[in-house]
Amino acid sequence: LVVWQGGSWHDCGAHGNTYNISPDIAAHEELQFQSRGMSYILVVEKETVFHRLCEERVDRAVPMVVITGKGFPDVATRAFLHRLHRTFPSVPIVGLCDWNPHGCLILSVYRFGFGRYGVEAQRWGERFGVPLAWLGLHGSDVAGSTAQQEQSPRDEALLDTLLNHSPVATDRAWATEVDRMHRAKVNCEIEAVTQIQEKLSDFVLPKLLGHKFI
Repeated sequence: LVVWQGGSWHDCGAHGNTYNISPDIAAHEELQFQSRGMSYILVVEKETVFHRLCEERVDRAVPMVVITGKGFPDVATRAFLHRLHRTFPSVPIVGLCDWNPHGCLILSVYRFGFGRYGVEAQRWGERFGVPLAWLGLHGSDVAGSTAQQEQSPRDEALLDTLLNHSPVATDRAWATEVDRMHRAKVNCEIEAVTQIQEKLSDFVLPKLLGHKFI
C-alpha cells in the first residue's frame, strides 16, 4: 500500500516501513491510496502481534495491509480504516485478537462502533464501522491449549454485555462464538496458541487462505 499525505507518497511495503496514522480525523478524508493487488486488510489487536507479522513479511506471502490500534482503537485509527475501506470496498477486512471478552470488544468496535468513547461516541456514533470478519482467535483454535486462564468476574460481566446489550448479538456467528467463550469460562492469548510454531504467520495464513473467519 502507498499512502499520499502531506504532499508526498509513503510506501508501506518498503522493507521496515510502517505508516503512523495521524490523529487528525478530518485529514483522513484527503488521503489517497495506491495498491499493488491487495487481497486482505488484516486488523490486529496487539502491537506486538503487528510487529511480528511485519517482521515475518506476511504481506509477501499474501498481499495485504496490516493495521493495529495498539489495543482499544481510537477514533483516528477507525477513521483511517474506514477511509481505506471506502477506497477498496471489495477487499475483505478481517480481525485477529486474543480469545477473551476484551479482544471481542475491540473487534466489535471496529465493526459496529460499540464501545466506551464518551464524548467521541456522541460525536461520531457508528460512522466509522466497517464490515470486519472475525479471523481468530476462535474456540477451535484454543481447544486443548494448556495456557488457558480462568475468566474474572469482570470478564464474565463483559461477555454478558456483549451477548445481551451490544450489536454483537445481531450476528449469529459472532454471538455463538461469544457464547462459547462465556460457557468455557477461560481466556487464551494468541501468543500461547502459536508458541509451538516458529512463525505467527504459519498460524494466520492457513486460516486466512482457508476463509476460516466469521
